[in-house]
Amino acid sequence: MPEDKPQSETKLLDTAKKRFRLAQETMSKQREREKDDLRFQVPEEQWDESARRQRLGQAVDGVPTPARPVLSISKIDQPIQLVLNQERSARLGVSIQPLSPDAEDDVAKILEGIYRRIERDSQAHIARSWAFDRAVKCGRGAYRIRTDWDDESDDDMDQEIRIERILHQESVYFDPAATKPDWSDGEWAFITAWMARGTFEREFPDAQETGGDELAWEQMVAESPEWVRGDGEKAAVLVAEYFYKEHDIQEVGRGKRKRKKDIVTVKWAKMSGL
Repeated sequence: MPEDKPQSETKLLDTAKKRFRLAQETMSKQREREKDDLRFQVPEEQWDESARRQRLGQAVDGVPTPARPVLSISKIDQPIQLVLNQERSARLGVSIQPLSPDAEDDVAKILEGIYRRIERDSQAHIARSWAFDRAVKCGRGAYRIRTDWDDESDDDMDQEIRIERILHQESVYFDPAATKPDWSDGEWAFITAWMARGTFEREFPDAQETGGDELAWEQMVAESPEWVRGDGEKAAVLVAEYFYKEHDIQEVGRGKRKRKKDIVTVKWAKMSGL
C-alpha cells in the first residue's frame, strides 16, 4: 500500500478536482457545440440518421419505391479556407524591442534571434495554424509552450523551449472566471489526456493504486467517471497537467509612499484523480 499523502498534497488534489469539475460543468454546452460544428463540416454528417432512413427505398401497398439520393454539398468550406489561407500567408512572428532606459538594442536582437530559433526548431507555424484552424471551425483553439530535455546537448540536464500543437482543443480547460481574450487573468488551467490503464501503471509506478482488482476498478468508474473509464483493454485513466497561481502580497515602496504588490507564481502539477 502506498503511504498516505501529506496534508498539503491532499489539499492540492482536492482543490484541483473541484476546479476541474467546475470547468467541466461550465464548458459542457460549449464543448457539445464545438463537436457539432466540427461534425457538420463533414458533408456526409449533415444528414442525421432519421433523415437518411426516410430516403431509403421502401414498399407502399406492395409497390416498391426507389431510394432518393442523399446529396451533401458543403457551402462553408470555401469561406473557411479563405480565412485559413489569410492566416497562413500572414507569416506571424515576434519582434523584441528595448523598452526600459537600461535595455540595449544588441540584447534585444540576441533575444529575438533566440526566439526565432525556438520557433524554427519547433515548427511553431504548424502549432499556431492548427489552433487557428480549430478556432475558425469550432470557436476555440489552443497551443502550448513547454520545456523538454535537450538530448543533443553535452549537458544531460539542459532543457530547450518548444512550441507545440494541442491536437484536441476540448482537452484544455480554462478558469471560467477569466475575462481576458487570452485567459491570462485566470487562476488555473488544465491540459488533459486519456491514458490506457496499463500504460499509466507502467509510466507512473509510484502513483496511487488505480484498483488492483476489477471490482475496485468498476467501483472507481462508477464513482469518478470523469477520471477513470472503461474496463478490460478499454480501461483508461485521465492524466491532467494542472497549472495554478499562488499569490504573495508584499509591501513595496520607499519611506511613507508604500503600496501592496501581488507577486504571482505559476506552478505546475501532473495528476490523476487519485
